[in-house]
Amino acid sequence: MIYTDIFLLTWKRVLIAIGVVVISVVLHNVISFLLNIEEVIFFSLGLFFIPLYLTLGVIYTSIENIKAWRKKKRKNTKRRKIKKKK
Repeated sequence: MIYTDIFLLTWKRVLIAIGVVVISVVLHNVISFLLNIEEVIFFSLGLFFIPLYLTLGVIYTSIENIKAWRKKKRKNTKRRKIKKKK
C-alpha cells in the first residue's frame, strides 16, 4: 500500500526528518541574512510540513502496530483453543 511506503516510520526516516528540519532552519536564516528578505519556503518546511509528517507518521505507525499486535494475539488465541480441544 502506498501509505505504508510513505507514513510507516522507521528510525532512519525520523532522523532524516529531524535533519531536514535543522537544515531548513539554517537555510532560512542564511538566505534571510544574505538577501535581506524573509524567505518562506524553508521556514514553512521546517516549521509546519515536517512536523506534520512526523505527527501523521507516528499516528499511522501506532495504528499499524496495534493492528499487527491484535492479529498476533488472535492467532495465539486460536492456537490455544485448538490445543485445549485435543
